Amino acid sequence: MEQNDLMKQIGKPRPRGWRRVLRFVLLGLVVAGIGVGVFLQMRSTPAVPTYVTAPLARGDLAATISATGALRGQDTVAVGAETSGRVSAVHADFNDIVHVDQVLVEIDPAQYQASLRQSEAQLLAARAEVKSREASVIEARQAVERTRGMTADGLTSRQALETAEAAARRADAAVSAARAQVAVAQADVSSRRTALEKTQIRSPLDGVVLSREVEPGQTLAAGMTTPVVFRIARDLRQMEVTIAIDEADVGRAKVGQKSTFTVDAWPGRKFPGVLHDIHNVAVTKDNVVTYEALLRVSNDDLLLRPGMTATVTIQTESRTGVLRVPNAALRFAPPSNQRRSMLDGPPHDKSGIEHDGKPRVWRLIAGPPQSIEPIEVVAGLTDGEQTEITAPQLAEGDLIVTDVSAEAKP
Repeated sequence: MEQNDLMKQIGKPRPRGWRRVLRFVLLGLVVAGIGVGVFLQMRSTPAVPTYVTAPLARGDLAATISATGALRGQDTVAVGAETSGRVSAVHADFNDIVHVDQVLVEIDPAQYQASLRQSEAQLLAARAEVKSREASVIEARQAVERTRGMTADGLTSRQALETAEAAARRADAAVSAARAQVAVAQADVSSRRTALEKTQIRSPLDGVVLSREVEPGQTLAAGMTTPVVFRIARDLRQMEVTIAIDEADVGRAKVGQKSTFTVDAWPGRKFPGVLHDIHNVAVTKDNVVTYEALLRVSNDDLLLRPGMTATVTIQTESRTGVLRVPNAALRFAPPSNQRRSMLDGPPHDKSGIEHDGKPRVWRLIAGPPQSIEPIEVVAGLTDGEQTEITAPQLAEGDLIVTDVSAEAKP
């Protein structure tokens, strides 16, 4: 009975809903197939790249060297004390205008005055000794004359004459020795007088006081080193910039080249200068070799001060009215899929420069369809941002490719 019931159930027709489910499944497969086809077609069709361009134009170019340095007065002198003693007066201060031989500092002169008076007294004594010796010479010569006459008359011996002559010669030598002592005393007086004069420290030049390093009552000890009391610059309207030029750039630096520099105190303002000197002595610091150079700077408005840090740009070479392209144009290379379709001939690297070293740029050709073509050029002067080029195929106004949009990059 149960087996008959099972056979009856198998023989019954199935519900109609399963056909609807089958229909939806087939429709989904069809839609998925269409989507896959569209996707594959989009993958197989290359996107048209969007190029970033710059118009080719003429202009001026200048090659430069960059360096840093510090400002200073052209003739800066450290005024020192040559004598020791207590400072009794100071007659100048910061930023004062001073003149040649103007007294800046006075050192207590009492000790030096006493030494000078002592030397002068010794000089007087030496001169008196000379007069005494000269009188002895006269006396000795007269004795010789008397003895010579007495010897001729037979009144005295020959030995007495010789003794008198020797005494005369000793008297002459004593005069010479006394005169030498006078010279020594005169030199000592001159030295003492000079030491006394140096108790007044005077300005060696016309200029402006940069620093004062002494105070009244201070004791100065002039020994192996000279104590500095003032620093004076001749004229701050004419200054120098001491810079360090890298060894890779020093070959392009020449005396007389124009330059500009900036200082933090006056942002946005450029000051002119001229390269005045390049020293031959190399300076090595942290394995970096540089050469010291000097720039002459006019400071008529007195805006610049000694010690300011200067960022210097030296113009080493210039061109006027030349065709220029951004340096990015010389580095540009089209996407690999575009490059394969546009280039024939020798292989090229990613920088857009042939393996034989010839540079090129890519010129945009208006469409439709839009395309680009490589143009070999001769590269010239560069300022780090733009480069001079020469190419007979190029003209002003040509659009030169510098980059490609991110969507088109491989």
